[in-house]
Amino acid sequence: GTNRSNQDLNCFDTISDPEGNSLNVTLRWFNNSVLTLTLDYNNSYANASSFNAVLNSGNTTKDQNWTCSMRFYDGTDYSTWVNSTNLTILNTGPQINQVFNSSMTDVSNGLNSGPLSTSIIINFSAYDDDGTADLNHSTDYITTDT
Repeated sequence: GTNRSNQDLNCFDTISDPEGNSLNVTLRWFNNSVLTLTLDYNNSYANASSFNAVLNSGNTTKDQNWTCSMRFYDGTDYSTWVNSTNLTILNTGPQINQVFNSSMTDVSNGLNSGPLSTSIIINFSAYDDDGTADLNHSTDYITTDT
């Protein structure tokens, strides 16, 4: 994944214990340095196993700064908290999802007697995961004379 607003965030590590014990993981997600979510993964993960926690993209917005923090528990002792680097959510560009020619009509004299002058209207629909504030649109008319 990437750090775009339409991508999930992953917080991962290889978890280990000096005595080789199984481990539980506590994970914290911080948004702009404010604790947003705490999750406990009490699954007794095997020593030296890979661990990955996912924050769905629906929880993020462009320009936010996210950090994850985790610690391990072996049934007796807790590790210290370890933070990820800060990740800034970037804008996801708008997407055009449909383009079609909605009209190809002879407008030369109001009759369908042949294309002397034809107007073509192209319609499209677009979306932006970050909202529509940064969507720009224009309407262009193309007329051909034959």
